Amino acid sequence: MVVQDLTPKGGVCLTWAGVHYKTFDGKIYGFKSHCRHILLRDTKGHKFTIAVKPGNCSRHAHCPSEITIYIEEKPYTLSVHPEDGSVVFRSSKRLIPVPASLPGLRVSMPADYVLVNLDQSHVTLKWDTNDVIVVESSVLLWNNTEGLCGNLNSNQDDDLTSKEHTRAKTAAFMASSWQLNRIEDICDSNPMELHSCTAQSDETKKKALQFCTKIFSRDKFRKCATVMDVSQLLEACQGDYCSCASSDDSEECACSTVSVYAKECMRLGIAEMKYWRDPETCPKTCPDGKLYKVCGPDSQPTCSFPQPSPANNASCVEGCFCPEGLLLDSGRCIPKEECPCRLRNKNFKPGSVVRKDCNSCTCSGGEWQCTGAMCGARCGAVGDPHYSTFDGRRYDFMGRCTYTLLHAPNLTVQVENVACSGAITEAMNLTPYTGEGKPSCTKAVNLIYGQTNIHLKQGGLILVDGREVTDLPVNVEDVRIRAASSLFVIVQLPMKVDLWWDGFTRVFIDVPASFQGKTKGLCGTFNLNQKDDFLTPEGDIEQSTLAFANKWKTREFCADVDTKEPEHPCKANMENKETAEKYCSKLKSKLFEECHWYVDVEPYYESCLYDMCACAGDVSRCLCPLLGSYAMDCAKAGVQVQWRYNVKECELQCTGGQEYTVCADSCLRTCTDVAIAGTADCKPCCVEGCACPPGQVLDDNNACVPQGLCSCKHKGMKFDAGYKEQDIILVLIYESRKILNKPKTIVTGHCAFVFDDKMPFTAAEKQRRYREWRQNNPERRKDKARSLRIIMHTPESTPPRSNSPAPIAQIISRDRRLSTPQLSTSRENTPNSIASSAVRGRKQVKRNRFKLFRDNTKLKEQLEAVNKKYEKYKKRYNREKRKASINKDSSRATQRKNAIKKRYENVKNRKEKYAIQKIFEEKIVNTCVGARWDCVPATDSDIQNYPPAEDLRSNCSAINHMEFTTCQLAEPLTCKNMHLPPTLTSTECRPGCQCKKGYVLDVTANKCVLAARCPCHHGGRSYPDGHVMTEECNQW
Repeated sequence: MVVQDLTPKGGVCLTWAGVHYKTFDGKIYGFKSHCRHILLRDTKGHKFTIAVKPGNCSRHAHCPSEITIYIEEKPYTLSVHPEDGSVVFRSSKRLIPVPASLPGLRVSMPADYVLVNLDQSHVTLKWDTNDVIVVESSVLLWNNTEGLCGNLNSNQDDDLTSKEHTRAKTAAFMASSWQLNRIEDICDSNPMELHSCTAQSDETKKKALQFCTKIFSRDKFRKCATVMDVSQLLEACQGDYCSCASSDDSEECACSTVSVYAKECMRLGIAEMKYWRDPETCPKTCPDGKLYKVCGPDSQPTCSFPQPSPANNASCVEGCFCPEGLLLDSGRCIPKEECPCRLRNKNFKPGSVVRKDCNSCTCSGGEWQCTGAMCGARCGAVGDPHYSTFDGRRYDFMGRCTYTLLHAPNLTVQVENVACSGAITEAMNLTPYTGEGKPSCTKAVNLIYGQTNIHLKQGGLILVDGREVTDLPVNVEDVRIRAASSLFVIVQLPMKVDLWWDGFTRVFIDVPASFQGKTKGLCGTFNLNQKDDFLTPEGDIEQSTLAFANKWKTREFCADVDTKEPEHPCKANMENKETAEKYCSKLKSKLFEECHWYVDVEPYYESCLYDMCACAGDVSRCLCPLLGSYAMDCAKAGVQVQWRYNVKECELQCTGGQEYTVCADSCLRTCTDVAIAGTADCKPCCVEGCACPPGQVLDDNNACVPQGLCSCKHKGMKFDAGYKEQDIILVLIYESRKILNKPKTIVTGHCAFVFDDKMPFTAAEKQRRYREWRQNNPERRKDKARSLRIIMHTPESTPPRSNSPAPIAQIISRDRRLSTPQLSTSRENTPNSIASSAVRGRKQVKRNRFKLFRDNTKLKEQLEAVNKKYEKYKKRYNREKRKASINKDSSRATQRKNAIKKRYENVKNRKEKYAIQKIFEEKIVNTCVGARWDCVPATDSDIQNYPPAEDLRSNCSAINHMEFTTCQLAEPLTCKNMHLPPTLTSTECRPGCQCKKGYVLDVTANKCVLAARCPCHHGGRSYPDGHVMTEECNQW
């Protein structure tokens, strides 16, 4: 007989095998159901609820349950991943890594079980990640529990109380009242109380009775009868045996009940039950090299916790444990170096690398080893509008004024927001609504950099210092504006700041790491601390979003937004909520499923609901910016979702052979982009929109063409791919005595490039190449100046080929993307990273210790001037030096000497720095190849076929009404043939002169004239207008 103790105390509730339950007061019952039921909740206030859903598996010995814990109605779920067996912990919004500490809830895995602490509710839960759940309640919940665990009051008679607070006659009826159905749950609402042995054969029933009776009749179990009702456990044991009769797990299933019985008996003070297992009573076989221990530590070393807290001997546990030196991971014992790393509930093998912003993390021995580079950040405003700061803080602000989005040294970005009905009012030709509580939209973005003002408006209108810009790309001082894709315009600043604008509702600002601690405004402070993002212009930190944002308005006549939080559109427009959920559910669908692990979808989903509930117009203008924003962040994380193909409201119509992509190259969209690829400081990144197929770009007609067919531009003229012309460069061999004391080479002219013996080759490789050249050119060994020049080419002085050895010289050109070390040069621009400055009225380009002069005709004169000035000041210095030595007591003489000495030394430094050894000219051929100019030494044939381009241009401009053309027709339009039908001419053309538009060539006078001024021709002679010719009796 069990004596009840009515003294208030804590209790333990158990459920195991998916069918058995033991209440706090010790009542054992069972029922079978695959539905979710409330295991425990507090009676007063329902501050917490624990629900359990048994597994539905074919293998009964291992069938994990699913646990849902509600804290203040917020659900948290614990389950087992079906593939790798890992524990999955999640809220309704996102996956949560374990261990986790949340308000009112702590989850950890001290060993191969999950421990949940509901601190404020005085409840502890242990789950073996299978089907055994143990709930411990403190005395503070005495007479304040309900559910399948019953009421904690030491009275078993009221443990089968239904949800309606009536005593049920059967466990099945009581259980059905505590059923908790969610929308996605599909289960039988009628629990079955039928005993598992009922449907079994008499032989199976007999085996079940014999096995369970044999165990419970042993001497070691008899003492338990004084503290527990053995009859209920005996019945449960037989039920477990019969439930697994169809497999080989019958005794293993039955032993689960025996194990629960033994542990509960030991908890009630029967210490002998510690050693209840033996070779005849549920012997334990440990898999995967584990060792069985009767009393092992309650926290064993795992890959997640290699050094757990010291175990309390009073709370040791029975089970299988890893041998010394090995760690537990997903049921296996492995050495530390084989431990995987976990990230957002996902396992990564040792050696795996994941990226985090600009850093990379490598898995090593269960721990992430990450680089520590300082990274840039992005701020954004999307939709109606939803803001995210550089530090990742998200907030909504529906102000209707102009606000400072970013304030930094020498840079300000402002956004102009207007009231709208959840869509882009201007694009829809709607009058902006000015009432309270309505969302706002970004109407325009204003960027102020130094003295430059760039205004970006809806619909693609761009103003620079008040003047409209229509042709992109365009350079304004150090700022470059170009189209990154069919959707986005990008403004690139020299300090590596990029502003993106889609012309409707999305604006993003990317800043480098150097901006940390230098930003203010709606974009926050960028110091890796979200808590001070709401910094005001006065230096205060606001807690309220509205109070913070109101202080960043730039127009005083705008009214502040009421600090009372506006009503959520889904509450104000209940009729739109169902439609909003339908469209926004695309974010949580399989369409974006691959990205959910990388980018938390919940903030985008909430923003989508907000915009769609407020939407009063074209659905696509409310929906697509939010979907596009999530897809952009997915692409940034490495997951490309071509989502527009599956959302018809957001489809794009691409033209000119372009195709939709979520990850186009932001740096290579047009032929112009190809031309400046080596000189523009552009960091490629994914950008959404229409783009040409790989290997193609847009030409000047907005049609996709192979990059190799892109035309080149120079001095406002366009040259087709394949165009060639002759040019002359000036080569200077000089010695930098002051710095390196090594020969250097400067090459100047139209094709400005630099040769430098500082190579990306090893010293041994340079010596080998030099010796090879010397052996092939013995007659030039003594001509060091010429040898340097020739090494730049090949021994035969022919243009290098892709398979020829790289020249022993560094070739700096605009073409960064060329893989072969050919003699490639820039024609229009100087090499990348070369800064320019004005020197004595001429354009000078500096790179390290080299100088390039683009004015060939003046270069010699400049160098000679340096030499003359050197000789002049040298003589003056020597003269003043002699005077000062004679007049030692004259301070004036000493001052004059020192002044001249200073000037002399300055000129001397210039002369020594650029000590010319040799100057010579080199004829080359410039060829337009894929928007870039390649320059190679000219052959005799090239010199004959391609006259110097500058000569052609100067000759053409010198003749009346003529202009230079890159394609001079073989049969130009003349006074003689202008009235004849056009004839087919050769497709080959060469540079030359042609008559300007409206003029034709007078062959006789060899000049261009207006067509109306053409002379008449007769008998091989020409006659001017008005001339009368008489022949026999006729005049004409």
